[in-house]
Amino acid sequence: MTVECTLEELYFGCKKDIHFNRKTLNAANADKVIEASRSIEVKPGMGLSPLKFHGEGHIRFGQKQGDLVVKLSQIPHPKFKRQGNDIVYFHKLSLLDSLKSSPIHFTTIDNEMLEVVVDEVINQNS
Repeated sequence: MTVECTLEELYFGCKKDIHFNRKTLNAANADKVIEASRSIEVKPGMGLSPLKFHGEGHIRFGQKQGDLVVKLSQIPHPKFKRQGNDIVYFHKLSLLDSLKSSPIHFTTIDNEMLEVVVDEVINQNS
C-alpha cells in the first residue's frame, strides 16, 4: 500500500495510522477479507524507502503468510522540492529585483528566516 507524507513529515518524522484490507482464511479455509490497521513510524530524514512488516500481509491457503509493504510518497510542496538527500528552494525572481540585486528572504522548512544575496561576484583569479 502507499502512504502519502508531506515534506515536513518526512523531514521531522511522524507516526501515522494506516488502514487496509487483508485477505485471511475462515474456519473452512476459504478466503475472507478483514479490515486491519497498524501504526507506522516515519523517522526524520528517512526518505521514500518502503517499510516492510514480515507476516502482516495476506494469508492464503497452502502458502506462506505474506508481508505488508508500505511505500511512502511525498505530497508536492509549494516552495521546496526534495532531490535525493537535499531540499531545494524555488524562488521566482522578478527582472527588477534581479537588476537591483535585491536579496532574497525566505523561511526554511524548520522555520529559520534566511537572507540570500544574489549579486556576489566570485573572483576566479584568486
